[in-house]
Amino acid sequence: MAATFLFAFTQIELKTAKAPGTLQFVGDAGQATTFTVKDWAFTKVEMRDENPENIYAEIEMETSSIDASWTELVASVKKKPDYFHVKSFPKASAVINGAKKNEDGTYTTTAQVTIKKITKPVLLTFSISSEKPYKVKGTGTITRQDFDFNGGGPKDEVPVMFEAELLLK
Repeated sequence: MAATFLFAFTQIELKTAKAPGTLQFVGDAGQATTFTVKDWAFTKVEMRDENPENIYAEIEMETSSIDASWTELVASVKKKPDYFHVKSFPKASAVINGAKKNEDGTYTTTAQVTIKKITKPVLLTFSISSEKPYKVKGTGTITRQDFDFNGGGPKDEVPVMFEAELLLK
């Protein structure tokens, strides 16, 4: 479903020390727990003609920065090989290359998400403001088994939510 564009974009490199918004996912093993990725950044954002259908974005996440109020669960999720295993896989990433405008004004894209060196497509739906700085808000669902998360307990479908500000000039 993602569009691919083979022409030049306006490009801005953006590696920030502070996350440009919130990135969260919900693990549910009988009790929903919201996890927050505290250290993440757009490492590249391009949007030809300032049209969201022409968006290209690269996102990098530090898996060791994942946090939640349930500290024992966070420690387990970070440490175990059948979950994030941050010692071996300190980073996760996503690449978005184009989007399709929906009838309701939102956009749909297929992000190429890499977790534990496994890359899989993940369908995302997002809205974007019409004025700079662009505010993006969206959701998606990751399937745990796709990324070799084989530990027992949590539901296989993991909702993902994000809000961010794109600082295109």
